[in-house]
Amino acid sequence: MKKLTIAAALAAALGAGVGLLNAQQPGFTRTVLQDQDLTAQGRHAVVARAEFVPGGQAGRHTHPGEELGYVVAGTLQLLVDGQPPKTLKAGEVFFVPAGVVHDGKNVGKGKAVVLATYVVEKGKPVATAGGQGAARHYDDAFGSLTRQAVDPLLDSAEVRSGARTLDVASGPGYAAAAAAARGARVAALDFSSAMVELARSQNPEIEFREGDAEALPFPEGSFDALVMNFGMLHLAQPERAVAEAFRVLRAGGRFAFTVWAKPEEAVGFGIILDAIRKHGNPDVPLPPGPPFFRFSASRLLFEAFLAGSVRTQALLHAQSAPALAAIRDAVARVAGEYENHGTVEIPMPAVLAAALKP
Repeated sequence: MKKLTIAAALAAALGAGVGLLNAQQPGFTRTVLQDQDLTAQGRHAVVARAEFVPGGQAGRHTHPGEELGYVVAGTLQLLVDGQPPKTLKAGEVFFVPAGVVHDGKNVGKGKAVVLATYVVEKGKPVATAGGQGAARHYDDAFGSLTRQAVDPLLDSAEVRSGARTLDVASGPGYAAAAAAARGARVAALDFSSAMVELARSQNPEIEFREGDAEALPFPEGSFDALVMNFGMLHLAQPERAVAEAFRVLRAGGRFAFTVWAKPEEAVGFGIILDAIRKHGNPDVPLPPGPPFFRFSASRLLFEAFLAGSVRTQALLHAQSAPALAAIRDAVARVAGEYENHGTVEIPMPAVLAAALKP
């Protein structure tokens, strides 16, 4: 695992694409028109215009507040978990409660346009991919991989007994749990309510909260160490997250984070992207992943990215059914080349960056 400076690693993060809120499905765009604080304490309203090309789809997601929508043009199919699909035409309205997983798809022949208003808590993202199911898919598919970086990450941040430690973009809580096992005083934060719920269920003794890595809800100098394990590439403005880490660290505190290596080095990503280039539509920029990715069968590499990742999942779900089948077969063929005594071992190197606050 190679160490780089903060500047070099951050440049890699910035070059890999924008975060979850801005990572749009092919054929779908969401443009924020207004963001207004409300008289209701801790709430703001976001007005956005969403456009879908024919067949375009938003992708399964939730909101930390209510969504009120108006179909301006076209025909939209609203897919809400636990409800039958609903077809909406221009002039019709809809409502989605907070935290409910849903999706929208253009089922008409022309462009579909939606005007949506979100009433959400300040400091939380307007949209979060997937739901509890997506969080558990990530845990199952990538947990054994990303856990391999946790000890080097904590070592680089000098997390030890008694250290006030913040785990940002904590996901299922791997780094937070390992820091607590070292005797650190741990707080953890993630923008996904589903991830926070999963982390709390697995680590009830640790304080997990929803929050924004780019606007940390802590005063200056609150922590001795701050870590972020593979969270940087999910942020819309990673430089703001670095500035926030600097702010909440005490003088002499340490910040460490990991990001995936380039796709040509992180072979698992390379296999997926190459298959999409050859058989599908590589229209979405993707982030580039520790030592070995182990599976019991080559076909499981595709299933892991299809169900457990974020932007790669969005790219795969945007493919046509024939293209997706061809991509699945191509990934299984290439991944099979890495089989070793019945186990598929795929190199997935990462970059670990660490810095000291003067």
